[in-house]
Amino acid sequence: MRHTALRALAALILACASNVPLAAQVEVPSLKYRTFETPHFRIHYEPELEAWARQVAERMESVRTAVADRVGYAYPHKIDLVVEDPFNQPNGSAWPSLTTPAMRFWATPPSPTSNIGNSRGWGEILAVHEYAHLAHLLRPSRKPLSLPLGIFSIVPLGPITRVPAWVTEGYATVIEGELTGSGRPNSALRPAIIRTLALEGYLPAYGQLDATGRFNGGAMRYLIGSAYLEWLQVQYGDTVLPRLWRGTTARAGRNFPAAFNATFGDAPDVLYGRFSAQVTEQAAAVRDQIRRNGLAQGSLVQKWSWAVGSPDVAPDGERIAVRRATNTDPGGIVVLSLKPDTAAQRRDSTALAKRLAKDPEDIVFAQPYPRALKRSAILRPVNGSPYDAPRWMPDGERILVTRSVPLGDGRARSDLFEWQVKSGRVRRITKGAGIQLADPTPDGQRAVAQQCGAGVCSLLIVELASGARRVLKQGGLDASYAGARVSPDGRRVASARQQNGRWVPVVIDLATGEERVLGPADAASRFSPTWENDSTLLVASEASGAIEIERIPLSGGTITVAVRTLGAAASPEVGPDGRIWWLDLHGRGWDLRVNDAGSSVAVAPPLDEAQFPAVKRVDTRRAQQFEVTPLNEPRRYGAGPFGVTFLMVGTDGQDGSVFAAGATFGDPVGRGTGVLYAGGGLDGAWNGARLGYTWRGFRPAITLEGFVTDYLPSRHPGKVGFGWEVFDRRYTGALLAAELSRTGARTRLSTRLGGSLGNSDNPSLILTKRERTLYFAELGGGLTLDTRPRQSLAFDWKANYTGGTAEDSDFTRTTVDARIAMRMPQGGFAVRARGGEVNDGAPISEMFFVGGTASPFVDPAALGNRIEHLGLPFGIASGRRFGMLTAETTGPLRFYHDWIVGGDEEFGETLRVVGGEFTFDVPRISVMRIPSANFRIGLTHSLNGPVRNETQVYSSFSVRP
Repeated sequence: MRHTALRALAALILACASNVPLAAQVEVPSLKYRTFETPHFRIHYEPELEAWARQVAERMESVRTAVADRVGYAYPHKIDLVVEDPFNQPNGSAWPSLTTPAMRFWATPPSPTSNIGNSRGWGEILAVHEYAHLAHLLRPSRKPLSLPLGIFSIVPLGPITRVPAWVTEGYATVIEGELTGSGRPNSALRPAIIRTLALEGYLPAYGQLDATGRFNGGAMRYLIGSAYLEWLQVQYGDTVLPRLWRGTTARAGRNFPAAFNATFGDAPDVLYGRFSAQVTEQAAAVRDQIRRNGLAQGSLVQKWSWAVGSPDVAPDGERIAVRRATNTDPGGIVVLSLKPDTAAQRRDSTALAKRLAKDPEDIVFAQPYPRALKRSAILRPVNGSPYDAPRWMPDGERILVTRSVPLGDGRARSDLFEWQVKSGRVRRITKGAGIQLADPTPDGQRAVAQQCGAGVCSLLIVELASGARRVLKQGGLDASYAGARVSPDGRRVASARQQNGRWVPVVIDLATGEERVLGPADAASRFSPTWENDSTLLVASEASGAIEIERIPLSGGTITVAVRTLGAAASPEVGPDGRIWWLDLHGRGWDLRVNDAGSSVAVAPPLDEAQFPAVKRVDTRRAQQFEVTPLNEPRRYGAGPFGVTFLMVGTDGQDGSVFAAGATFGDPVGRGTGVLYAGGGLDGAWNGARLGYTWRGFRPAITLEGFVTDYLPSRHPGKVGFGWEVFDRRYTGALLAAELSRTGARTRLSTRLGGSLGNSDNPSLILTKRERTLYFAELGGGLTLDTRPRQSLAFDWKANYTGGTAEDSDFTRTTVDARIAMRMPQGGFAVRARGGEVNDGAPISEMFFVGGTASPFVDPAALGNRIEHLGLPFGIASGRRFGMLTAETTGPLRFYHDWIVGGDEEFGETLRVVGGEFTFDVPRISVMRIPSANFRIGLTHSLNGPVRNETQVYSSFSVRP
């Protein structure tokens, strides 16, 4: 899960020194939100998620009480909670603003194979974990004046948000485990990961707990962070962590290291070193116990690093399909040959002989791992969206796969596709269905699929020819299904279902829908079932405290262990020869191994739980059964609860500095967002005020704003006395615009229509105000094509037509902006062309002016003749026509070379400038009432023209409602 998403934003605005990590949240405001309200929460949800949201809302007050008792603080005011399902993925986030705290829950439940898959209910885990964040991070400082000053920060945060991310995420994970008796601390995967890292000498150093550049790196703050905090509680007492938080918020104003040292008598990195040493010692003891119980690891087939999906062996037994990805390559679905690569072996032997003939004392390269399997086909991602869950069709020529596909409104759903391996052709089978995986029947006509929606995962039968589907088994809020494997005889399907806080394997009759639960009635989770034959299932099991692969006879006979390893065994798959293929966890990823058919060792007693945290720790001392609070009937969301966040914008460039302050306001789901600010600058720079509001309660979105702004280039240094007074202008007016956009897997299309009504005058020449009206139509789009792995070609364009009346004259203006970019991992390059033309009879104020700053006090559509270039002075190129060609690199840090022309009948001199610029876009964060924003800082050097050889540093921070 991604949480407390403010570190980068706060650093960007430079308003507070927060260390809370940024979690990019995509805004998808629904048209029909509704709201449950409790004494301390407002729960906003999409209508299809009402049952899921109701279950959460009924327990939020009880969750608040339980968390407060443990953390030692409860936020006294109301908190907004947004329940949504934008991408068919599980996630949650907490936003600890002192003025507008909020949470967001993504309702799709996680798979049992993930590190968040162990729960009594997905909504319960989210409620405890995310509210624990707020109870922890909103604890106010006792330092004098800190609260009043904090409220007037742009993003007002409490002092605990300035701690490392492993502290915030680790502590919420501790509370998650203690209060639910499940969660990550009580799973078998957390100790398996920690144990494996310790045995390989690969535990992260203290300074690496928040790093993400290693396998499972982003999970370390949750898994190891929580284990370290639990270890501190064992060593120093159960109430030590609330004392640490009191020290962090003390009147003395201590930072986290100082508060930690005062609480424990040592620095956090010192005690972490002791924790790591003890974990390593415990891991060695657990390793010895697993070995005594008997290993069944088979043989290593492929040494891999990073992420690996569930493998699937082809019907001929000679190929295997699997999803592969690394930290540098999103990879794809690969088909690998399982036959020995004799040609490659001969090439290596020949190369070795030649090398040794030239240098007999050279070494023979060590080869501790098997040769890489030969790849015969690969299915690459589409515009960054990877395919997943490969399952061979019976003919051995096609593979069923899934991929997330945009719906057009910003959301996405996973759908089912058929990949023809030889030709590479991909056929889409479903649309917007939420299919996570599917397994075909032996006749190849149908497939049983796992489908997720409305916060539950169910089983469907899909007709592969038409995409028609019907429900086989409907999941429940705390009884979702995970996985689907059709039996060899085609009459049954095996899956796993949530039941009383654990996962149980089930077998379902395809004809009748009758369901049968398999396995012992213990508290262990068993999942990822696959058929060894018509009478036996293989399942991943947590019964021993490690993760093993058990063999369960359908007849109820003796259970045995087919695979036992030192780390964790996952994703069993049986080939046509009966051999068992599976994935073996190690510190840098997953390996592919195979066991002989029928491999078996006896079931062993559970691992010694005293070896904490190297084995699963089941702690139910504080586990709560959260009471249900009666709810009032939900009400219409309407415009939602109103919230305000302070705002600053500004620019500094060739034409001076502009600064404005005000507020941004809106509701937590982003149905409406607005801005109100005013300010100005010296030496004729922009002055003014702006009030704008965008309503997304229906489509298209509507923007309405009022503005007053003036720009006086005659007062710029160096321009006084040269007739620049004629260009001075003050604008007042209002603007109304409608905007609609659609996004596909490779395409994007947007349109914006609107108009403005107001006045303009020249304050320097004391001319009377004259009416200025305009209307505009803007059409834009984009196309992205994947050309090679991790390389794409993107084409973006925008065309604008504006007409109206200004200074008693009619005018029409057309502008075009097109950009083509080649994007590559090491950086890309792009060419951008912009140009425009104004009719001959247009007044001088409507001509194009290149250079200077665009007004922050008005929508750009109202002053479309102003072509911003912060490193150049106003009017460096002007006239009824302009053109600009840019060659640039791509990415946040770009270097560029601009060629600029402007003029009336003929273009003037071509101006050339070079420069570098860092750009950072902040997405709209509605739960914090923060609009989308852009930050730029750069440097421009002019190669010719009036400012030849001049260098200008510039910066800008702008927002859009």
